[in-house]
Amino acid sequence: MFACHLTSTLGIKVSWNPFHPDWIASATNIDLAQAMITTQHLVHIQHTDEWKRTQTMEVLAEGKLVTMRFEGGDTFMMKTEGQDTTTGYLTLREAIKRTLPTLVRISQLTEPDHIYGVESREKGRKKIGWAQAVYPLRDRLQQLKEANPHSGRKEDTPEDELTDLRNGEQAFMAVRPKLIRAGYTTLDSIPRIQKGNGVRFYCPPLKGVDSKTQESVTRWIQKLH
Repeated sequence: MFACHLTSTLGIKVSWNPFHPDWIASATNIDLAQAMITTQHLVHIQHTDEWKRTQTMEVLAEGKLVTMRFEGGDTFMMKTEGQDTTTGYLTLREAIKRTLPTLVRISQLTEPDHIYGVESREKGRKKIGWAQAVYPLRDRLQQLKEANPHSGRKEDTPEDELTDLRNGEQAFMAVRPKLIRAGYTTLDSIPRIQKGNGVRFYCPPLKGVDSKTQESVTRWIQKLH
């Protein structure tokens, strides 16, 4: 009421669209599901008393249903919205809201450089290429190797850290060509979620990459603080 009076007094016109198609809350089922398929973002679903990451694979029933896939490879059906009283799973909209609470618009999924539909003021900023992004991890690995080039006694070097960094780098090198072919050419382009005051990056599902390798790359990337 006050807003209407104020606009009348000032002689201005204000328009507000509470059902903008770019809002995740009001986007069509098909558009929302297709965005999740295209971007390969993962959501968390509770299954047999355990939270598992899943990927949207296919849209069915005019967007009312989606085929989801657990990281292990098993698939299942899930509603896009409403209530699912038969399976007990979250709906896709609920899963997105819980897994990615900072997302408000679909464009935040499909256009990372856009914030709330407005072009970012930092459009010209340099992307973080893979070589630049993972340099600190490789540098740390080299330091550990030089400290103990023959991998001798455990008291001479953090053996667990050395092993983790070596295995992570090997997994990343095997996966990097597939990341690039899938369009993930920079660190900025891979999926992420907000966790506390920071951002956690995840290696997305890729054709020809098993879940164990995917997890290894994810753990390696998340060592970047």
